[in-house]
Amino acid sequence: MIHLYPFNIPFKDTFKTSKGNFEFREGILVSFTHHSHRFFAEISPLPGFSVSDLESCTNIFSTNASKIDEFLIGILNNHDGDYEIHSILEIVEKTALLTHKWIKNELPTQLIPEIQFAIDHIIFQILAARNTSESMIPADLIIPINANVKTLMEATNAYKSGIKTVKVKVGMDADHESSLIKNIRDNLPDISIRLDANGAWDFKSARSFIEQVQSFDIEYIEQPVSIQEFREYGPRLRNLGIQIAADESARSYLDVVTLIDNNSTDILILKPPMIGNFKNLLNIYELALRSNIPCVFTSSLDSSINRRFAALLGFVFGSKKLAHGFGTGSLFKSDITILNDNIQNGNLIVPISGISVAEINSRFISKTIC
Repeated sequence: MIHLYPFNIPFKDTFKTSKGNFEFREGILVSFTHHSHRFFAEISPLPGFSVSDLESCTNIFSTNASKIDEFLIGILNNHDGDYEIHSILEIVEKTALLTHKWIKNELPTQLIPEIQFAIDHIIFQILAARNTSESMIPADLIIPINANVKTLMEATNAYKSGIKTVKVKVGMDADHESSLIKNIRDNLPDISIRLDANGAWDFKSARSFIEQVQSFDIEYIEQPVSIQEFREYGPRLRNLGIQIAADESARSYLDVVTLIDNNSTDILILKPPMIGNFKNLLNIYELALRSNIPCVFTSSLDSSINRRFAALLGFVFGSKKLAHGFGTGSLFKSDITILNDNIQNGNLIVPISGISVAEINSRFISKTIC
């Protein structure tokens, strides 16, 4: 049986980006229960970034809940106990095959990416339920656009704990942001610094800012211009001396084909819930691999449910040389899971089998909407 639980988790401080401010993160916790089995997933489209909104996701999932439930029960009955686990990649490939066939044959409409991802997440947990191993992935520390003196202290403490990369949100006040970046570089000369503008600039402004921070040894700048300008100016941006990463411009397989054909990006930023089902993720990964373009996986300010699973996918499909964007759990006052993310020496440790009901904060599964 499927149940949907609304959730709202507040940030410690207002999280500011060039696209808007966030006081909290809201979404739906999906619970699938059958006999003694219970699995959790998350649906949480990010306002201003996702193609849909929470209300639409809720309505579509509720409308199709009985079909989804029937499908998941079938997967559980057919594969519980008789599926030999060889690797995470194999589980992802098996999940992609099962879900793609079902969506194509059984559903009248295409599902929103975040819903597809939640379904695939549950199937992955069914297939991996007997896998007791863990994976680990290097995480970065995210610094919001409203950073101040306190930020440098946080970055310093993170560096001392093993975090080797910080991501600084930029795109609103070039002089302030440039000063902050210089401060971090002067005090932490060995740390990697990456920037994220969320498409805030036009080409001229992006070029001006890149020139301003050129001497600070920036790892890359993420989505410096809008999706449209990325298509037009991507190759020219790459010639300005700092690597360019595509985020909002890399949401689908066709997006990535266009980026590669136009020689527009050095790095792909992948947010699994926004990509949707595993088949899309596998297609993007294989194309990036053939094109020798590294993939950096990040959360989309998700709760611990999606954050930890996206990190697991990043462990398999992401770059082995770059940190990934999963240090965002520290931004929240509380989370869906009781315990904080297990970050050791800069690496997020993630169990392959998923999150058990014992790990869920009970207040998040007390009020159901479906």
